[in-house]
Amino acid sequence: MFYLLLIVTFLVALLVCYIVSKLFNDSIYKILQLIVPEAINEAWLKYIKFAIYILTAVFPVGAA
Repeated sequence: MFYLLLIVTFLVALLVCYIVSKLFNDSIYKILQLIVPEAINEAWLKYIKFAIYILTAVFPVGAA
């Protein structure tokens, strides 16, 4: 039962992360256009998405 709860919590965390990433994709991109040079804008967007997924995996829903 414990492992099932752990897996379900992790899957919910990944689902929330995916939704947040898709929801704020355009906003993050527009902010990066203002701050970061255009040549490395896409790389920073990928890095921020990666950071969102990693933080979600480290601090799942309800554990932070």
